[in-house]
Amino acid sequence: MILLSICLMAKTGFSQWGQIPDKACYTPSSFGISYNSPNYFLTDSAAIYAYHTIGGNTQATTLSYYLCESTDDNVTAQNFSNGIGGLGCCSSKQIIPLNKNQVVYSQNSFLSTKVILKTNNSALTLFTVPGFENTFTATANQSVYCIWRKYTFTNNYLFFNRYINGGTYTDTLKYYGIKTMPKIYFSSDSVGYIFGKDAAGQNYVARTNNYGVSWAKVLVPVSEVTDLKFEGNTGYAVGAGGMVYQSLDNGINWLQAPGFTTKKLNSVSVMNSKCYIAGDSAALFHSFNFGLNWVQDTANISGNIDWVRITAYDQIYFQSSNKLYKKGYYSSVSEINKSKDFSLVLFPNPATDKINIQFPIAMGEKYTISVLNYLGQEIFMTENDTEIDIHDLASGMYSIIVTSSKKEFYKGTFIKTE
Repeated sequence: MILLSICLMAKTGFSQWGQIPDKACYTPSSFGISYNSPNYFLTDSAAIYAYHTIGGNTQATTLSYYLCESTDDNVTAQNFSNGIGGLGCCSSKQIIPLNKNQVVYSQNSFLSTKVILKTNNSALTLFTVPGFENTFTATANQSVYCIWRKYTFTNNYLFFNRYINGGTYTDTLKYYGIKTMPKIYFSSDSVGYIFGKDAAGQNYVARTNNYGVSWAKVLVPVSEVTDLKFEGNTGYAVGAGGMVYQSLDNGINWLQAPGFTTKKLNSVSVMNSKCYIAGDSAALFHSFNFGLNWVQDTANISGNIDWVRITAYDQIYFQSSNKLYKKGYYSSVSEINKSKDFSLVLFPNPATDKINIQFPIAMGEKYTISVLNYLGQEIFMTENDTEIDIHDLASGMYSIIVTSSKKEFYKGTFIKTE
């Protein structure tokens, strides 16, 4: 079924994305220790974590990870500080930060994997699973869910571990013939999904609404689901061939969105009614009106984008080739001056009666302010104001575009509440 909507594609003619400079957060204390490129992880509060693999010259197999965090929500350059410390030898590359002080990570040995909750310097092993074939996820309430694969002579079975309110549970999912290790995602403590491919190479998505006690298959007719995310009952799934699916009923039914790219999509993020999707060959798109329209973003990269993330503070990041990028990030004032599109500061947001606008503009320069609804239709226009009366607007999301006399554009969104 095709989602009935108008898909208007627009391409930004400028780059609003800036690379945040790398900064090593761990100082080697012995000879022979070196860094690989960092990966980055975000919490909803926009704390940024990086880890570096560190190898000694005496044992080539010795690997450990040092986790660091940024103490600045705005991620200014040179602001990575020592975080919650090292994660120990042979840790896996899956790390999930819950907040600025807690992370969940796994630690591999030859025969088993430990899933660990670390709070500052205290580590709690939640459960131990056999072998290396496992993956896990965690919710903001510190519920942790892990799936792992077990081989037999005839089939491959998936097992499921839950850590909820201090209790640990193990269940057999009774899926067999699994071709690849599936991914796992929980949109709440009780509702979750696993998605991957079976032995025939067919895509499958299974859903639970009872903390993983039982699972049911749901139809998402794409050759491979690579990521899915929810905000409330609205969810998006992305995959191979540029496929985008949307669910409006908490993942029970999925509708295909009109196509606007053929590139493989790797990641989706949804927050505050905004959705960003990203994929191979610098594919990057967003929708601010619940998937009715999609706009292509232009970033000065050519490689694949690993993930994209919207934070609770409405900041957007993505990672490509072990580099971290942020929308609206500029490393210098001169870089800002070269841009033709800037972000507005709007406050309060959400707002009921009035909203204030801040943006850099020369004294005495004229400008116009346009207020648009979620369809992109202009509601009204004013000139040279820094405060706008929105009392008569209906509740919902709106965009503001400020155009200066020098044809420089400033953009922002706000939410009108009753």
